[in-house]
Amino acid sequence: IGLGILTETKDTAALINVIAAMGGFYYKMHDMEKSLESYRKVIALYEAQKMNDHIGYVYGWIGDAYKENKDYEKALLKYQTSLALFDSMNNKEKKMFMLDRIGSVYFLQNSIFKAINYHNQSLTIAIESKDQNGIASGSLHLAHDYNKQKNYSKAKEYCSRSIDALKIQFDIQQMSEAELLASKIDSAVGDGMSAYTHYKKYSLLNEKLKADEIHKAAQRE
Repeated sequence: IGLGILTETKDTAALINVIAAMGGFYYKMHDMEKSLESYRKVIALYEAQKMNDHIGYVYGWIGDAYKENKDYEKALLKYQTSLALFDSMNNKEKKMFMLDRIGSVYFLQNSIFKAINYHNQSLTIAIESKDQNGIASGSLHLAHDYNKQKNYSKAKEYCSRSIDALKIQFDIQQMSEAELLASKIDSAVGDGMSAYTHYKKYSLLNEKLKADEIHKAAQRE
């Protein structure tokens, strides 16, 4: 009913917002077909209104949906389209996120050299922009890349850099992930004491995350 009213009143901006929100809802519900259908409608509306500066975001969302569906080739195509659009707009922040996403798909495909290449590009932008969130995320991605490559010295270096940046950001989710990875890296090189220290930190952060989720669930109830 809401969509019908918005269509009749020709309130395009509101219509786009509603359809985009529906796409996000379907994505969270893991209904990728309906999510993709919604995002395609958003692109069509943006193109009809010649609002091309917004389309890069939607291609990124479509890439996320394909990635969730494990359709990595299509995910890469959409991410590359989004990257090209943000590059043409000189939007460094969004370009950084897209480079990270592309690298993550290559990581899932076990194309580690390509993953490292894209994650390095993302981290370079983050360092130039002094974006602590980007530095934390890019460094953590590279730590995972090098760990998979069994280049543990590089993995440890980037994991430490990520943890340092995350202390400034205080992102518990990523900090938990970084501490667990640090524990795995130290364990792989036989540094049991350091591995145990990192694992204890991971456990404490993970317990806090669980407590936060319980609190949020209680608030929703």
